[in-house]
Parts: sequence; structure tokens; C-alpha cells
Amino acid sequence: TLSPIERTLSRDCRMKISGKADRIDLAADPVSGKMLARVIDYKTGTHPFDATRVYNGFDLQLLLYLFTLQENGIPTHAGEVIPAGAYYLHSYGLPSSLTAAEQAKRVKNADFEVYDFTRSGIFLSEEGVISAMLPADAADETNFTPITYSKQGVKATSGLLADREEFDVLKEVVLKFAADCAEDILDGR
Repeated sequence: TLSPIERTLSRDCRMKISGKADRIDLAADPVSGKMLARVIDYKTGTHPFDATRVYNGFDLQLLLYLFTLQENGIPTHAGEVIPAGAYYLHSYGLPSSLTAAEQAKRVKNADFEVYDFTRSGIFLSEEGVISAMLPADAADETNFTPITYSKQGVKATSGLLADREEFDVLKEVVLKFAADCAEDILDGR
């Protein structure tokens, strides 16, 4: 469970948004040593990440989790948290009747028959960060992130690459939509 993001709204009301992410991966930034965070949401259906939907006020949950970590930090780690990415892990081999926690446990233990995983999301476009977020025993980075490397640079095969400034803009957009929604509730809309 994540510590809530809090904002002051009109009429001296406070908004608190909290939640529980399916999975959070952490690693040290190879340049600054600061904590990198990646949020993963397990899905049994098809739900691709779509930045257009986010910029129109939809599908904010995944990024709210990521920006909550950035804003509030991680209780077990001191210092700044850098958003390294957020993505949906579509686990078509798992029964849809399972809870998110049960899905996570099965994925972690490879306890299912079909290994058909697709990923879509947004990733920090720094090659060192992407490499740092891979498990130590990862033989192929594409098994964990939909990213490829070439002479032309880093490329997302399913999702978007964003630099730190773009993540900051996205954070402003997501938090504004959340606050606007809370204001609408206060106004009875």
C-alpha cells in the first residue's frame, strides 16, 4: 500500500489518493545513485497503455502509483525517487478470476501454462536506467521490458519512451486531472 498523495482543494478540503500497486521494482540509478522506481500492473485482458487517454483524463491509476512513489518516497529507502517507468503486464495465461495478488504470486512463481506476456507502458529513455531496472539474471532485456537497443539508440517496441522533463509534465497532467475530479465531486458533479 502506497502512502497517499495529498492536495488542498477549494473550500479548505483535502484530497488523499492512495492505492496498492501490483508490483514495484526498485534499482539504484547508475549515475546519481538515487532510487529508480518502476510500477507494474498485472492485467488479464487487453489494456494497452495509451498516453492520449492519460492526457484526456483516463487511465490515471498506473501513473498515480508511480508519481506517489516519486512524491512520497519509499519507506525503506531514504532519498529521492526517480520514476523509471510504469507498464501493464498482460498475463494471458492466468485465469481472470484470480485477484491481482494471486496473479502476481503466480507470475512470480511461473505457476501457469501459457507464457504469453505483452507489456505496454512508459519508460524513462535513459539507457543506463533501463539496464539498471533489469533483474541481475536477465539474459534478454526484452523478456522484462518492451525495449530494444540499436545503433540509432533505445526504442520502445510497445509503449513510449520519455525523458525526465516529459515525466514531469505527465505528472502535472495526472495530478491536475485527479484534483479536478475531486473538485467535481465536491461540487456535486
